[in-house]
Amino acid sequence: MVPCCTVRRIVLLDMSHTCGPPLAAVLQGWATVALAQGGVMLNILFTLANRPPLLSVLLIFACGALLMITGMWLTVQFRFVQMQYPAVVLAFERQVLTASLPVAAVMQAIGIAAVTEHADVPYYLAAVLCLLYHMLARPLESSFHQSKAGRAIGGVSATPADAIVQVRGGTANKNHKPSLCVGHACCAAA
Repeated sequence: MVPCCTVRRIVLLDMSHTCGPPLAAVLQGWATVALAQGGVMLNILFTLANRPPLLSVLLIFACGALLMITGMWLTVQFRFVQMQYPAVVLAFERQVLTASLPVAAVMQAIGIAAVTEHADVPYYLAAVLCLLYHMLARPLESSFHQSKAGRAIGGVSATPADAIVQVRGGTANKNHKPSLCVGHACCAAA
C-alpha cells in the first residue's frame, strides 16, 4: 500500500503543476477513491475462498457504489466546481441524496450481519432501516437553490420544481410528517 500511495503522490504533485491546484485537489480526491476501490477489490478477491463468488461480486458492487457516492460528495464540496459547473453539482447532489438510502441500507445490513447472529439480523435491520428512512428519505430542496435570479450558483436561479432534489411519489409533499413515515417503514419492515 505504501508504494501505491507514494506513486499516487508523485503523479498528483506533477498533476498539480499541470492542471492547477483546485482541479488537482479534485483529481487527487477521485484518485484516492479509485485506489480505495482497488484495495477493496483486492481484499475481496484475496479472501474469495471464504465466501460464495456471487457474494464477493455483490460486495465489490456495494463498496463501489459507496465510494462513488463519496466521490460525488467530494466533488460537490469544491467551490470552483460549484461556480463553473452548476449542472454537474445539481446532478451530483441529487444522486448523492437519492442513492444514500439504498447504499446505506446495504452497508448497514453487511455490518449487522458481521457482528450479530444471523437469526437476529432482520430485527436489528428493521430498526436501523426505520432510522435511515427517517433521516434520508425526506423531500429536500437543493443546497444551491436561491430564490433570486443572479444570486444562485452560476448566476441562474432554479425554478421551484427544479430545486426539489428528492421527492416522494412524484411530487413534493409540503405536509410531510416524518413520524408517520417511520411508522409506515416499521410496519413494512415487519
